[in-house]
Order: sequence, then C-alpha cells, then structure tokens
Amino acid sequence: MPEPAISVGIPFRNPGPYLERAVRSVFAQTLEEWELILLDDGSSDGALDFVRSIRDRRVRVLSDGEHHGLAGRLNQLAAMALSPSLARMDADDLMHPERLAVQLAKLRACSEPTVIGTEAYAIDAQDRPTGFKRTVPRRGYQAKRSFIHPSVMAPTRWFRDHPYSEDPAFGRCEDAELWTRCAATTPFAICERPLLYYREVGVFNFANYRSTQQGVAELVRRRFDQPWLTAQTRLLILQAKTWGVGGLAAVGAADWWIRSRSQALSAAQRSAAEEGLQRINATAIPHASG
Repeated sequence: MPEPAISVGIPFRNPGPYLERAVRSVFAQTLEEWELILLDDGSSDGALDFVRSIRDRRVRVLSDGEHHGLAGRLNQLAAMALSPSLARMDADDLMHPERLAVQLAKLRACSEPTVIGTEAYAIDAQDRPTGFKRTVPRRGYQAKRSFIHPSVMAPTRWFRDHPYSEDPAFGRCEDAELWTRCAATTPFAICERPLLYYREVGVFNFANYRSTQQGVAELVRRRFDQPWLTAQTRLLILQAKTWGVGGLAAVGAADWWIRSRSQALSAAQRSAAEEGLQRINATAIPHASG
C-alpha cells in the first residue's frame, strides 16, 4: 500500500451502535487516499467482530485484548500511523464528507507544525443536527478549550513529540492537559467551517463529565495557581459547576444545558449538515460477507 495522504485514528472501547456510523463517515470522504486505524481498547460488546469484518486495504485493526485507557491508545495511534499527518476521531462522532480534504489542505499550507481543529455540528443520538459549535485557540488556562478534541489534525511527528499524558490523575481531560502544555510553543488554528458531527445531545453521562472536571482540577493544582485567581478559587468554581450540572442531570435537564452551549443552526447550516449526512448514509462499508 502506498503512503496514505492522511492517517485517521479511532480508538474504541464498547462503543455501542455508533462505531459503524463513525467508520461509514470515513468511507464517505471526498479524499480517498486515507488509512483508517481502528484501535480496540478491550471491547466486549461485539465491536471488534464488526471492524474485523471490514475488507478494505486502507483499514487496519489493532487489538491486544487489554484496556489501557484513551491517552495511551492515542499515543499508540501516533506511533502506528503511516502518513505524515494524523487526524483524531472518536467512535461516536461523524466526519463531514469534506473534512479530510479541507483540513489537510489547511494543514499542508502551514509553514511550521500546527495543530488544526474545526467547527462542528452538534448532533443527537439519532444523528439529527441540534446546533453549531465554534472554538477559538487560546493560551494559558483557557487553552484547555482550544479545540473540539475529535476534530483535531496535526503532523504525526508532532503527536509523537508531544504525547498525551497517561497520568490517571488527569482523568478524561487528556486533551486539555496537552493543549495547556503546548499552547505557548505550538501554533493552533481552526478551519472556520463545521467538518465534524459532534454527538452530545441525548448521550450525556454525568460520571464521565465529573471525571473530566476532576482532571481539569488537577491541571489547576499543578499549573495555574496564580495570585489574581488562586487554585482554591478555581477549584471551588469547578466543584460548583460540576454539582450544578449533576443537579440538572438528576432532574432530566442535562440536554437543555447541552443545547444551550451550542449556537442555533441557520437554515443554510442545517441544509449543509443534512446534505453531508445524506452522503454518509448512502455510503457502503465493504464487509467480508458483502
């Protein structure tokens, strides 16, 4: 197989019904010179059988039967990638069909190693667009919010030189830890168009959210105790926010809070989102039985 134009890495562990949709969105890309690395992290829900049934020379399936966690698997993906560029992707989201072509062109136009994210459509559990999400690259403590994590693309060498921390104290905020660590020395950029469908409405998990906030709290303790806003103050704010969201989840209002964090879709944005979803829906995945 010739060197692919881009490597796409999807780590997964018991992803349920969404992995098939995520893989389908890769096959729906307008840029076809990709490799897809599907990295199992100890699944027991049948996902491994599904990915092993795919028959396409561009797809590699890796599994050791063990559970090591997301950060370790992301570092493994960078080590295994065959392309000079690597795109992040989660097992429950979807790529817009033009994501790889547009984002890779922007990455190649950069004069130095750059981390590039994209804007995104928010979607619900049934793939219905519910809003529009935009991020802005930041520095310091606010760098934790620079990207929608599964939208990120960067030179493969950059990921290898700047590995995700595998310290369990950071919990589920391995991305925030990386961005705050590297923001001062690495250029960050955003493709100003939605190239990802980010699944969040109808799938909220408070335990996961709390783990993320605990990881952010650890970032505060280690790096951001500043005289004008002490670590203790930041920790109190994080704790109040965490339990506030927990209260909303307890009364069934988590989706209201999630929707409030996205912008409303214009008619043109909704039409563009649905057009991309139609292409994904019409795309077939080659299987051993097909």
